[in-house]
Amino acid sequence: QILLYPVDTVKVRLQGWEAGREAGDVRPLWKRSELFKDLYKGFLVPFAFNAPSGGVFFAAKDGVKSSLSYLGNVPSTLIAIFVAQIPYWIVRQPS
Repeated sequence: QILLYPVDTVKVRLQGWEAGREAGDVRPLWKRSELFKDLYKGFLVPFAFNAPSGGVFFAAKDGVKSSLSYLGNVPSTLIAIFVAQIPYWIVRQPS
């Protein structure tokens, strides 16, 4: 998530640039200093909300995978990922 946040920020700014261009702003995108400015601004809030759900996911996945190890690596991993999605979404979207 740390690596993808700036990519999403640039993507949103590019989409905003398209809207600005339609509104009459004709400056080339690469000449705008604000495209890559403050890429991590506002990162702390999404990270704080997503970190607990990620921890719950990996704890549940590892627990289920170790209890199903007799099935083999691939089947136990697939089942563990499927089962770990349930507590992950309960923590991430409690409503």
